[in-house]
Amino acid sequence: MATQIILSTIRRSNHNHLVLSILGILVVFGIGAFNLRYFTNVLSGPQLTGEDLLFALDNSEVFGRLMGYIGLGIGALMLAANSHGLFLALSYGDTAKHPISKRLARHGYLPVVVSQIENELAVPCWSHGKLHATANWLVYAPGADFQAMRLSEVVWLYKRVIQRRTYGIPVGKTFAAHIFDSHGQKIEVSAKNEQAVNAILESVVQAASWALAGYDKEIEKIWNNNRAAVVNAVNQRLQEAMLNEV
Repeated sequence: MATQIILSTIRRSNHNHLVLSILGILVVFGIGAFNLRYFTNVLSGPQLTGEDLLFALDNSEVFGRLMGYIGLGIGALMLAANSHGLFLALSYGDTAKHPISKRLARHGYLPVVVSQIENELAVPCWSHGKLHATANWLVYAPGADFQAMRLSEVVWLYKRVIQRRTYGIPVGKTFAAHIFDSHGQKIEVSAKNEQAVNAILESVVQAASWALAGYDKEIEKIWNNNRAAVVNAVNQRLQEAMLNEV
């Protein structure tokens, strides 16, 4: 894999965020301009009373004005949401403020973490699609996102199979590998079939043999209520694995 993938991913994510926010704002203004006369009449007309609202369905004029108020409210919310998105995209010009950078910063001093991941990604140990393992890292880089966790901090992994139904009739299944680290971060890797998920999990288990493998309701219950207990148990397994290698 090429170096500078993290910076490129952040820039791609920021660009997509910026474009979508601008398009959203333009759509709101476009709809507003197209219905300007209608909204002007709604705002300039008499205020609706509680009695008007009760009988709105029986009065087409009142009902139309009520829908106008609702439309204005939805438009205002959309404008606020897209403006906020635009503000965030502009603030992410400082890549250190981007969510990807903040996630990576949990592993240590950001420039050092990024440098180590980039250098190791140049010679990955193995890859399954967008999932890559290096000497010390597990990296998932789908499109405009980037997730990384230290192999030494991988705690739990399992296969998830969801039966999809349409009108109660089974129409197929979706398969995914779920991988958790000691920080609670989850990497979810979708696959086209069960064999592909099994291959991913087997590779991760080989790289992090101390991690808990397989879904268990009791583990999930403890993980949700007392993650530290699971992490401590897995850390003990890691220490034992390291002693056996000496």
